[in-house]
Amino acid sequence: MKKIFTSVLSLICATCYAQSILGLGLGNEGLQEAADKDATYAQWKNNIQKLVAQMQAEGKKPAVTNNYPRGDYNATDYAYAKKMNLEMHEWDIPTVNFLGALDNCKGNGQWADGYQVSGDIYHPTTEGHVEFMHAFVPSLFDALAQGKAQPVRQSVSDGLMLTSKKQLVVVPEDQAHSFTLAVNLKASAVSSPVSLSISAMMSCAR
Repeated sequence: MKKIFTSVLSLICATCYAQSILGLGLGNEGLQEAADKDATYAQWKNNIQKLVAQMQAEGKKPAVTNNYPRGDYNATDYAYAKKMNLEMHEWDIPTVNFLGALDNCKGNGQWADGYQVSGDIYHPTTEGHVEFMHAFVPSLFDALAQGKAQPVRQSVSDGLMLTSKKQLVVVPEDQAHSFTLAVNLKASAVSSPVSLSISAMMSCAR
């Protein structure tokens, strides 16, 4: 990744917009063929954080895509990618879930069936890039432009009280693909029935 790292640094001032996306994966660092994967992992993390810091020093507001699939990854590579993605979500910058968008869910970190360019283990198809697009929170760039703070998880004491026969309905403004919905439910009494129903329109099932 040294050449990529140097190239990106040299281009930051001249060509990057105020809101910029940094999209590099552990594969760019050579994780798959690395003899020391821990060292490669640490080097990639260090380089990405340097790039983010440099972009911020130049007045940019970067977001970072997390590690995404690759056609020759195996279960070990997949574990490293997932570990790094969890770390990245703790950084004080926006991240985009590219792995969730095109993970084949077979435990090896490779592209979802039909979404890898033929003969190219590194890149997704046009349809795959569309899935990447849908992984972006639609209001991300507006939030960056307005300098909004990173969202934080509400405390367990906060919440919404629903009385009998009341419903909470969430309707996305556009297609919602690689997103996570987490819900905590607490009944008012031990005998109170609680139910959760989720309906969604999916472009494909994986």
